[in-house]
Amino acid sequence: MAKKNKKKIQKKRQTKALKQRSQKKAAKKKISKRPKMPGAPGKMPPLSADQRKMAEFAEPLISLVNPTSMPEMQMIAALVQGFWQAYDEPDLEKRRELLEPLGVLLEEQDFETPSFETLSEYLLRRHIYFKPDSHPEEERALYSAEQLEEAAFLNLAEWLLASGQGTPGEEQLLIPEFSEEAAAPLAETQKSLLKQKAAIEAEMDTLSFLDPQNPVLLKILDFQNQLVEAFSEYLGGLGLSEKAAAIHKANISPFFDPYLREYHQASFFSVTPEHLEEYILDYFLRKTEHEPVAEKVLLKSFAAFWELARNLGLISDASALEDRLEECEEEYLEMIEPEEAEEEAIDDDEEEK
Repeated sequence: MAKKNKKKIQKKRQTKALKQRSQKKAAKKKISKRPKMPGAPGKMPPLSADQRKMAEFAEPLISLVNPTSMPEMQMIAALVQGFWQAYDEPDLEKRRELLEPLGVLLEEQDFETPSFETLSEYLLRRHIYFKPDSHPEEERALYSAEQLEEAAFLNLAEWLLASGQGTPGEEQLLIPEFSEEAAAPLAETQKSLLKQKAAIEAEMDTLSFLDPQNPVLLKILDFQNQLVEAFSEYLGGLGLSEKAAAIHKANISPFFDPYLREYHQASFFSVTPEHLEEYILDYFLRKTEHEPVAEKVLLKSFAAFWELARNLGLISDASALEDRLEECEEEYLEMIEPEEAEEEAIDDDEEEK
């Protein structure tokens, strides 16, 4: 594949970002200019203390649905009122009866939500935080002050991540620049991998991919697994959550096995830019099971992986692989974001005119 013009790609991104910012500004202006509801007074009466607490309690539910029509607004109002009243009820049996129809109501909606049990637990903690006197002492004692504050001050997605239940967004998957401090705990692993690498290279003439029990092949597979684990540990040292590190790890792991081993009889020791390109533009999207957000960070996963391998001294020159990542980028983004690619193509046509 011919090498893409890097400056052209960067220019497209800058143009796209400016366009998105302009669209957001226009949307905000449109919202601010909306006429008031017919018959609505110029100023709303002040909220009572209980109403203010309920409004704060309701924020995650409103954000979850983002109501734009009257039926959606009525539905979210029913959910807010329902959860608020249910958790005001100290009798747990009566509370379950009040919560049951809310679960049915949520099941009838087409927007994505966590399980009803998970959502209920999150909202219960929020309710205890905002109205502790509505809950018996034994129920309040089930949670630490920190757990209640997390539910009160984190939105639902953030709380799910903090509790190990959610899928990280693209922002939570960003990998900082290489850090010697984050790599420092890998010192012993690095020594072991370097020693294994030397031993494998010395025996490479006896390698056979056709024999699954070939001693050198088994050593290579073990070496690769250890390296991928080290990469995951390194990402944790950079501050990524366990789930975020697992997504990056899952992007890399199938590249070595089964992809390189089964399709090319190759490994970390014989990988080529062509192997990397085929995996990115074909194998990964067709053959691997992955989180939707993993597609958006696949190239970042590999960029950070090769950077770590180079800094650990396991690969002398990763420039050809890193260059191929850049060359694949535009085509890959067109594959995973076809609508945005079409918009950019239209913008390019307009620029040429």
